[in-house]
Amino acid sequence: MPHSAFHVPILTKLKKELKEIYAAAVIRAFSLSLVSVFIPLYLMQVGYELNQALLYLAVFYAAIAVFGPMIVFVSSKFGMKHTMAVGPVLTVTYLLLLRSIGEINLPIYPIALVGALGSMFYWVPMNSHFSKASDKKHRGEQLGFFKALPEVAAVAAPVAGGLVISSLGFSPLFVLAAVLLLISVAPLFLSYEYKSHMKYKWSQIFSRENLHWFNDFFIQGFIVVPVAIVFPIHIYNISQEFSITGAAVSLMSLGIAITAILLGKATDKIGKRAVMRTGGVVLAAILLALIFITEPLMVYALSFFAGIGWAAITIPLFVFFCNNLKPGTRTEFMGFRDVCYGSGRCAALLLLVIIPFLWKFQIAFAVAALASAYFAVAKV
Repeated sequence: MPHSAFHVPILTKLKKELKEIYAAAVIRAFSLSLVSVFIPLYLMQVGYELNQALLYLAVFYAAIAVFGPMIVFVSSKFGMKHTMAVGPVLTVTYLLLLRSIGEINLPIYPIALVGALGSMFYWVPMNSHFSKASDKKHRGEQLGFFKALPEVAAVAAPVAGGLVISSLGFSPLFVLAAVLLLISVAPLFLSYEYKSHMKYKWSQIFSRENLHWFNDFFIQGFIVVPVAIVFPIHIYNISQEFSITGAAVSLMSLGIAITAILLGKATDKIGKRAVMRTGGVVLAAILLALIFITEPLMVYALSFFAGIGWAAITIPLFVFFCNNLKPGTRTEFMGFRDVCYGSGRCAALLLLVIIPFLWKFQIAFAVAALASAYFAVAKV
């Protein structure tokens, strides 16, 4: 019986470090997918308005843009894995603080800062760890699985999260996600620790070589907001059901997972630009359709194809990014990426805040469609 196309390079010949990365990413993705999609809806349920929830997320992503370079410095001094281990602890604290909002009068914006730090302490060194552990010749395929396996794990999570909320409320869901997050860090410590062993310079983050990537990562971050934040709120407004909202997000995760597996290897063979440009066209078309379609069944179908378009953009773009990392500048380049990515998300959220509610969703999808079209012609 012939081997699967993915069997030899992925399942049998992976470095130990890559296997650890995949295992940690899968557990983390499932735990966060249980709750993350519902956070804006949760804030609205405990008494905040939609614009306040959007401002909360804007603070979250602005903090990511500010703190990203600082986390680069920390990881270069204390090691990638030890820095990563701080992330889940902060994120657990963040989830427990969110859980307490409904019981204690806590200000939400400092909580957003805690969540942003948790994310940065994990993802800045994790992305550097992946770029070091992956093989340039097979990076598209390996990145495909790095993106796909967490999405596969996360396919059922939003549905499960929606069912838990519907039957038990938000509080047990936050606790479950917190426990799983603490477990997720364990696989990363099964192999050796390493540091970047370099002299830290701010100029290496904001160097001229890096700045030409700003548009690509800023626009990618901008698109995340309509796709991952506005879309679930739109679904809830149509259905008024947490379980239905979770199901739609699960379909998007399924689209991302399938596409990541199929296109991961394709980026190594047929070309990264062709894949990314196709993804830009597909996602732009889906987002334009969302402006006019309000029928739940059609929106569900579009959620699956939105996942396909999103994955077709993000995988080749990250492969381009990893392939351009120079020895000794890996963590600095990752910090720069997070500055751009966080700034794009923050800008999109602030734009949404000033748009009247009546047009908020339509304008969000229209602007995101234009941003997606950028990747159809981008010269990365």
